[in-house]
Amino acid sequence: MKENRKIYLLFSHKLTKEQEEELKKKWSCSQYIYLPEDLQKRWSNIRNDEKEEEVFKHYLSKNVTPKDFVLIQGEWGITYRMVNYTKEIGATALYSYSERKSTEYKENGYIVKTAIFKHICFLPYERGQKC
Repeated sequence: MKENRKIYLLFSHKLTKEQEEELKKKWSCSQYIYLPEDLQKRWSNIRNDEKEEEVFKHYLSKNVTPKDFVLIQGEWGITYRMVNYTKEIGATALYSYSERKSTEYKENGYIVKTAIFKHICFLPYERGQKC
């Protein structure tokens, strides 16, 4: 029998049913743990700032165990450091690999871009991994 694991969610969206199913079947996750509301607001509007980084490191250090996963997506600099920190504490950092279809057009001097994302699979932040 597969072990039931937790995944902590450091990203700005809610999981889709498709993503939840993959996490359950492929990664043996039984608990999807969203950030507390105050931290979710901070993550969704994060600045590349050392003080902000420490808040999230503290959260991870108090909650995450080595058998857990952490889904990390957001501002590139802090995402990079949170991935490294997740590895330091022995957990596995994942990201959502997606296909993107986008359109753009000019309107009133602005470029308007619309993107539609389709989740393909979750992958660990390591080289050579495929869906």
